[in-house]
Amino acid sequence: MACTAASGPGWLVCEPPECCPAPLVHQRPVTKLEQVDIKAVNEQVIADFRAGREISVEGVHRERIVLLTTTGERTFAPTTVPVMFTTTERGILVVASDDGAEREPQWYRNVVADPVVHVEEPTQEYDGAARVLAQKVREAAWEKLIAEYPFFVDQQEKAGRELPLVEITKT
Repeated sequence: MACTAASGPGWLVCEPPECCPAPLVHQRPVTKLEQVDIKAVNEQVIADFRAGREISVEGVHRERIVLLTTTGERTFAPTTVPVMFTTTERGILVVASDDGAEREPQWYRNVVADPVVHVEEPTQEYDGAARVLAQKVREAAWEKLIAEYPFFVDQQEKAGRELPLVEITKT
């Protein structure tokens, strides 16, 4: 089988994964004009995560992500995406930032339409219920979140919108 590769700012995706050089080294700067194939990046992260490997995408840390499966708001098909999380007293908290995009990520629109989700953590999987935090609860959670991860302030400014916070609890 022939090896194919796609690259972007700080990442390299190889098919099949065994074709990737070890360690991954980004060979040249990527200009802002080049498009990032986020679907390919997500597929690589999901494959690495499920295989129990370190994540081969630069800046993505296995211990900071979960795989979130939602039901499509229009297609009703299951869709899995990697999302960064932090823990709460009741479960986990995820941020609908989409790296500071102007529009909420599709997974967020999916959980608004159907809050039943499936979560894959490194050591466990479970079904869960997602709820968008109401304003007062969100404010307290936001302050705690940005104390630990201040880059979300920049993402919110870049997005030009308030980033929704979603708490997921086991069902």
